[in-house]
Amino acid sequence: MVIYILMFIVMLILSVQDIKNKEISAKLLVVSAIISLVGAFIGVWKNNLSITDVVISLLPGVAMLFLSFATRQQIGYGDGLVTLVLGPAFGIWTMLLGIVMAFFGSSIFSIILLLLKKAEKKTRIPFVPFITLGTAVACFAKI
Repeated sequence: MVIYILMFIVMLILSVQDIKNKEISAKLLVVSAIISLVGAFIGVWKNNLSITDVVISLLPGVAMLFLSFATRQQIGYGDGLVTLVLGPAFGIWTMLLGIVMAFFGSSIFSIILLLLKKAEKKTRIPFVPFITLGTAVACFAKI
């Protein structure tokens, strides 16, 4: 539970940075990776997780990085790295549900912005806040 709280604190900071600067801090990303790996190590040590579980939890992040490449960064590499880092802390199912909710939430938000004429087709919106919110909802749904 402490790992979740620490991860969400870092994720909230990354979300604010993404909204303000349209980029995320590499230092905070490293901090979140360390927290995530510590959480995964504790899970393996307590026999709650296997090494295979940890490796599989990286798949949503790898998929997001592939999407970043395939869409010529319409989804940024930072979003993929954030998802990659979150995987070991939250697990595959929480991350999959969180990412699906993040895509759904960002698409609804984008539609609203387009309808209100506050954005155009090419307007870029920060995605890390949606990842944070989606992952938070997925975690609470799991509890």
